[in-house]
Amino acid sequence: MSDSDAERDGDRIVVGYTADDSGADALALGARMAAATGAQFEVVMVLPIEARGGVVPRDPGHERRVKEQAQSWLAEAFTRLRETDAVASGVEPGLHIRYADSFAAGLIAAAHEFGAWLIVVGSARGGMLGLTRLGSVANELLRTSDVPVVVAPAANAAGPARRPS
Repeated sequence: MSDSDAERDGDRIVVGYTADDSGADALALGARMAAATGAQFEVVMVLPIEARGGVVPRDPGHERRVKEQAQSWLAEAFTRLRETDAVASGVEPGLHIRYADSFAAGLIAAAHEFGAWLIVVGSARGGMLGLTRLGSVANELLRTSDVPVVVAPAANAAGPARRPS
């Protein structure tokens, strides 16, 4: 299937990635869902829009360092993904950096860009393992997204993939 066919058919999943346990949970669930459905998945890290017209002038050096760090985190995410069933079965993720006013807005825009049928994010920390706790990003997505949203349970990355009975 070509990229344009996948975009038209909505055969893509967007995974909102952060370089923490919550991001690892979203990544693991997104990879499992892609493997189970045959969907392509796009791992998206959203960075804040650079200061525009603000009191503080833009610092290109700082922006470059932030982008380089984000690229490093995405490379680590890809390394994790290589260990999953999704990559082993031939599903290669796209790794992307996007800029937006909010993480949720960036994920919604990425879902539209890729023609995704689903957005996956991780749970907020502080809840019980295996349960879902809504953080600010998940809450904003659930209120504003026109693309369905799945929130990965805490510690999802640690558990094995299970098929429902």
